Amino acid sequence: MEQGCVLDEDAPYSSWPAAVQRVWSITHARRITRELTFCHVVGIVLCLACIPLDSVTGVPVVGATLRLGVVVPSYLIGIWLIRSEHSLLRLVGAVAPVAGFAGVVSFIGTQTIVEFSDRYLMAATMMVAMAVLLLPLRIGASCWLSVSGFVAIALPFGLGAAVDVDIADLLLYSLVCCTFPLLFKRRSDRLRDQNFILSVKSRQAQSQLLKINKELENLSQMDPLTGLLNRRGFEKRFSATFEAVLASGEPLAVVLLDVDHFKHFNDTYGHQLGDECLAKIGALLNSEIERHKGIAARYGGEEFIATLTGSESANAVSIAERVRKMIADLEILDTCGNRIRITASFGARIARAAKLRQQDFVRDADGALYAAKANGRNRVVLYEGRDKSPLESVGAGGAGSRRYGARVPPQQSEFASSGQEQRS
Repeated sequence: MEQGCVLDEDAPYSSWPAAVQRVWSITHARRITRELTFCHVVGIVLCLACIPLDSVTGVPVVGATLRLGVVVPSYLIGIWLIRSEHSLLRLVGAVAPVAGFAGVVSFIGTQTIVEFSDRYLMAATMMVAMAVLLLPLRIGASCWLSVSGFVAIALPFGLGAAVDVDIADLLLYSLVCCTFPLLFKRRSDRLRDQNFILSVKSRQAQSQLLKINKELENLSQMDPLTGLLNRRGFEKRFSATFEAVLASGEPLAVVLLDVDHFKHFNDTYGHQLGDECLAKIGALLNSEIERHKGIAARYGGEEFIATLTGSESANAVSIAERVRKMIADLEILDTCGNRIRITASFGARIARAAKLRQQDFVRDADGALYAAKANGRNRVVLYEGRDKSPLESVGAGGAGSRRYGARVPPQQSEFASSGQEQRS
């Protein structure tokens, strides 16, 4: 159903949008079929129970023949028709058996002695009136039931001998009894329709609220500058990834990167250019990590984080080295059009999830990152076990193996602009 359609609970069913009418039909179809089937079965039982009464009134043969030969088959056919997908066949299956039953009862009344005729007529009338009230039909179908039921009742008396005054009065009373319940039916339909529209509105509001909450949740987990996950979003995704690799036994890699001397970059070139730098780094990191089916995020400030799983985790160092080179080749221009050289340091941790806790991966990668910073920056360092040295990959700062201990604070900034070296 269209989200934009405006629903008025006081509007009649005929003015509802087609989509709303379709929802109503789908929602109520099974219930209506079930209730009509039950009412038809009750009609068959009532018809059979009245056969002994026909013997008391002196028409056992006519009564049994019509009830078993006309009424019962019509109800059985009606039970079959109300399961049809065609609305006209469903209408016939709901209305015809009741009208037929009323007509048969009325006809039997014309064949019995006079003192019982009015009783048959009244019984047929009350049956139609109760059917109008109880059958799960909308007001239009109920009108057809009321009219066809009264015609079926009046027809045997109209085709017979001259109608006396008493019978005429009874027929008038029958007409009132068959039509008056339509007022209650209309009222009950209106109340049910209002409740239905209110429930549809409630579901629409809940759906819209869930959609908004989902959007807000997504926004709360995204970094607006880089378009990557923020720290909160990463931790949620990383927890799910860690549980998955823990269950499968696959290796996991965590890579942390930090832009070198970024505070000095901001102080020198301004925060606007710093934001541009972070956005470009985020874009190329996301492109590279997504290509290897990993997760990339902005971990805070100028720090980024990525995870790789399975066979891709073994390539974490080479992927980080590729990203390092791409960052070094980024086109960042100052206000004079001079290119500013940007570098980043990387720390990586690769292990099977069963050997480490979730936070250990990030801690070890962070330690390897600080070793990269301490050993000259612009390089990738892989942590190889709690008691082993972090192994440094071949990078701009040289090659070799170094042991790291405590965190080493970053040294003073170093940028190359217009081919000249600047130091703070």
